[in-house]
This record gives sequence, C-alpha cells and structure tokens, in this order.
Amino acid sequence: MTAPHPFIAPAREHATILADWLRNSVAAPHPDLGRRGAICPFIEPALDAAALRAYTYPLPAGNPPQVPELVAMLGRAREVFADLPHPERPGAHAALIVLLPDLTPSQWPLVDRVHAAAKNDFVERGLMLGQFHPDCRAPAVHNPSFPVNRSPIPLLAIRRMRPHDLRFLHTDPDWFAHYAQRFGHLYTDHPGTNANPLAGLYHATAARPRTRHDHPEGEAQ
Repeated sequence: MTAPHPFIAPAREHATILADWLRNSVAAPHPDLGRRGAICPFIEPALDAAALRAYTYPLPAGNPPQVPELVAMLGRAREVFADLPHPERPGAHAALIVLLPDLTPSQWPLVDRVHAAAKNDFVERGLMLGQFHPDCRAPAVHNPSFPVNRSPIPLLAIRRMRPHDLRFLHTDPDWFAHYAQRFGHLYTDHPGTNANPLAGLYHATAARPRTRHDHPEGEAQ
C-alpha cells in the first residue's frame, strides 16, 4: 500500500520493532502499572482487526526538526487518520502511528513539545494524541512513578476519543469541556442509577472551578 505524502512505509526493521513492542509490551500487563490488565487493553483487539496503520515521517535533510514543522505534519496525519477504515468489531478502534526514527536521542524531547503544542487542537476535534519515545517521562495514571509512554522508536499516535479518556482529560477545563460535549450524556441521563465507574470523577470535575492544572498524560492514551 502506497504511503500518503509526506509519509513513507516504515523500514522493515522499524516495522518489526514496532509490532513486537505493541504486542508484547503495550498489549501486556506491567507490574508497575498500578492496576490489573494490559497497559492498553484496546491494542490487542485493534491488532487482531488490522485496525492500526503505521507510517514513517522522514525528517528533511539539512535542518534540525522544529516544533512548527512537526505540528504541521500532524495536521496531515490527522487527515490520513480520517480516511482510515474504522472496524466494527467491538473493542477494536483504529489508530494511526507516525514513527520518527530519524530523531537523535538529544531530539527525543521534541516529541513531548510537539505533543503539548498540538494536543488542544486534537482534543477539540474529538481525537487523542499520544507521545512516545525511549526517554518519555509521561506517567501512568495509577502510578505516577512509572513512565508508561516509553517506546523503542520515537512516535506519535492518533485515535478517536473514547469514554475512558476522562482519566486523561479531566485535569484541563477545556479538554474536559470537549469530553463532556461528546460523552456527558453517559453520566447525566440517569444520574440516580449511574453505575459508570468514572461517574464520580466526571461529576467532581464538572463541579470544580475552571482552573488549569499541570497535566502529564500517559498510559498509552
């Protein structure tokens, strides 16, 4: 399958490393995660449904990569993601992974800065953007001392917002507002009988004054 501009198909070595990490790390439990189950329980169904697509973004030669360039690249990646087929199988959700293997170790923090610069726009559109690299410090939700977003290759991942993303979006009032627009009915339609395990967090966040907080995110969002 031809990769859409400006992306290319991952090198075989990178594709093998990515597949192994997704299947054997992200889709598996970890003793430091702070909860039971896989780091991301949606990865295995997505892999089985062939719902994940990965491309490489080759960095232009000659100039060090800059945040605006990579944010613009994510805009194109978002368009590519919108054209992906979305599986109907329960629990299988499409995702687009953009590999950045040309980044040197000193450039890995650029992934975090690009994520921070682009996240608001993605959330506003009902999308989630995750950042991963070998030295990523984003913590797990249930264990802040566990840097859960570490990957063997620097990458950014795009997927649709899901109800469980409240755990990643409740710390920022704008993020929460976009989440509530899409999923608030899950918590308010039947408040007296609501068995949603996130209901307490949702209502506590909705009642909180609109102030911004630091919001490191992790856990394979």
